[in-house]
Amino acid sequence: MMSPFDRTWRLTRLLVRRDRIRLTGWLFGITAATVLTAAAFPGLYTTEAERQQLALSMINPAVTALVGPGHGLDNYTYGPMMAHQMLGLTALIVAVMAVLLTVRYTRADEEEGRTEMVRALAVGRSAPLMSALLVMTLLSGAIGFANAVGLGLLGLEGMDWTGSLHYGAVLTLTGLFFTGITLITAQLAETSRAASGMAIIAAVGAYAVRAVGDISLDAFTWFSPFGWLLAAETYVNNYVWPLLLPFAVSVAAVALGAWLAAGRDVGSGLLHPKAGRDHATRSLLSPIGLQLRLQRTSILVWTASLFLLGVTYGSVLGDIDLFFSDIDFMEEFLPAVEGLSLTDQFLSVLFVIMAIMASVPAVMQLTKLRSEEKKQRIEPIVSLAVSRDKLLSSYVVPALLTSVVMLSATSAGLGAAAITVIEDGRPFLDYYGAGMMYLPAVLVMTGVAALLIGWLPAWTSIVWGYLAASFVVVYMGNLFQFPDWMDRLTPYGYVPAVPVEAAAFLPAAGLITVALLLTAGAYMGFRRRDLQQG
Repeated sequence: MMSPFDRTWRLTRLLVRRDRIRLTGWLFGITAATVLTAAAFPGLYTTEAERQQLALSMINPAVTALVGPGHGLDNYTYGPMMAHQMLGLTALIVAVMAVLLTVRYTRADEEEGRTEMVRALAVGRSAPLMSALLVMTLLSGAIGFANAVGLGLLGLEGMDWTGSLHYGAVLTLTGLFFTGITLITAQLAETSRAASGMAIIAAVGAYAVRAVGDISLDAFTWFSPFGWLLAAETYVNNYVWPLLLPFAVSVAAVALGAWLAAGRDVGSGLLHPKAGRDHATRSLLSPIGLQLRLQRTSILVWTASLFLLGVTYGSVLGDIDLFFSDIDFMEEFLPAVEGLSLTDQFLSVLFVIMAIMASVPAVMQLTKLRSEEKKQRIEPIVSLAVSRDKLLSSYVVPALLTSVVMLSATSAGLGAAAITVIEDGRPFLDYYGAGMMYLPAVLVMTGVAALLIGWLPAWTSIVWGYLAASFVVVYMGNLFQFPDWMDRLTPYGYVPAVPVEAAAFLPAAGLITVALLLTAGAYMGFRRRDLQQG
């Protein structure tokens, strides 16, 4: 009699062989970012005094919300510095990776019919699910091991082997935790889009809950897996017991996901969508209206999330001057500008970070076209009375609208909170207008994504690397003392840093012109190239 797990290892080898480049990219990218960042610290902060000044500058609600609480700040060697500044964000990236890959190996394979074909052969019923779990376990373990070895070999002050192994264990457990969560959402939802959306919301929501707990409500920290993992105090005390919590929940989530999978039919979901209308509304009779309807839930979730992000940052602005006063290191991080407070200078940093975050859903809108093309859903559409220009417009126009909505939401959130906590501060429209100054830069980023889809569809994912590099330059530029010319490698570097700098028409006009040229080039390329599969 066939076991439910027959041929699991063979399917596991198949998944690894099929996605060897993708898996290697995630492994190498996360490890390289970690090791290179740690290796740069000794050249940036050479003395204990400089490190302690940096530690003082990091003790503020905005930084705590972004990267997590700092441990070992009284002896801020390179180990605690690395855990404080990088571990939380890296764990979030690992969580997103786990969600995307787990959905790819489970719900997406079902959606495209591969799982049904595999199970028609001499394969155990649970083998596809277990092979996905094994691949994610191996990848999470490899990421943890590679990061631990890379950091341990550096041998920096405060970065011993015990702490390095602890650092790697945190990343591994993050991957396993969100693999388990995604296995559950893959059984609940009927589409890969819904499954990944639910899991991403869980990951981002958990990070936000951790941020709220670390800033004000301590109890909230223990409702988030990121709170558990950061409470282990890597490179400081290296506690083991907080790591047992995500491990136990991971095992329970995997077991629940496997149990749910055993009780449903292939291709179906446990949560059935509600019945639609008998007749389509007028908005669904156009390609643009259809895309807006398909992305409606995603747009609403991102809008609410970015609004809350803006509120989170805005709510701490009233304390910035208090936190940053008398910290010598802040002269390098936020150079003094006559007539401007530290709050105004810190605002210029927040606005560009929020603009990059607002670019993510807009770029996602465009890259959906490439995903649909790989699934062979585009060719039947263009064979009808739908031109390629109209098809591309059905993704470009929603992306442009999304850019406006997302940046508006996060700017409005910051402005609404700022006018509440800052006495005699700026009016709401000043905050909102300063945030919207980055709209041309966001449009350039969407233009880059459109151009890649039009000319180099196989390389569309490069836009995500470009967006990530922009974040590194913006977020770590001052800390790593990057040269000024690096700001010009990203469109966000051309936007005047309001309120530190005065708003200017010329940079905005230049960015809008570049965005128009990129988009026009995308139409030219998409009109001429062959549609691709896979």
